[in-house]
Amino acid sequence: MHDPITALWLNVLMAGLADAVKSQKAEAWIWSTDFDDVCEFANTSAESVRREFYRQADAA
Repeated sequence: MHDPITALWLNVLMAGLADAVKSQKAEAWIWSTDFDDVCEFANTSAESVRREFYRQADAA
């Protein structure tokens, strides 16, 4: 189980990814340093998240 701070950042990450699906402007966030920071705070790899995001987008 994640600690509360990590869980908070995971929720921020998930909300941002949900927005990124909806618009190109929001999708640009995925390539920002803010995204890298959120991933680090969420204890996950930004590159892995990006790869999975686009893999799922291609599958849709």
